[in-house]
Amino acid sequence: IQRLEIGDLISLNNAVFKEEKVEILREAGVFIQTSRFEGLLTGALGTLSFGIPWVNLGANLSREVDDYDAGLEVLQSPEDIGAGIVDMITILKRENTTLSSNARKLAQEYSWTSIAEKSIYLYRKVLSVESKRPVSRNR
Repeated sequence: IQRLEIGDLISLNNAVFKEEKVEILREAGVFIQTSRFEGLLTGALGTLSFGIPWVNLGANLSREVDDYDAGLEVLQSPEDIGAGIVDMITILKRENTTLSSNARKLAQEYSWTSIAEKSIYLYRKVLSVESKRPVSRNR
């Protein structure tokens, strides 16, 4: 970053929290996470909720990111990661609002409200099927 003099374009951060995190996310254009071995990626979901597209290495949620057109999945080599960043910047210059909207929609799928509604729907569906089964007399 220093050698290429692109520090005004790229920010590498350790863990950030609360107001500092919100401020960084408001300024971000792309989220790049090169880790593939985490559970539910709350950092990615938080970033997507700000409408920030995600460049990832096939992490959990990568299929959903692709389905929603909310970012890019790239291969693991530094060259592929770099090419993915360049591709994302090119896409953002063309259609920033679409990617941002798609990122927000994907994040909404994992909101507590959405998860609760889906859970209740599935519980009702299972209970409905169970209530229609004949009762076995051998129990």
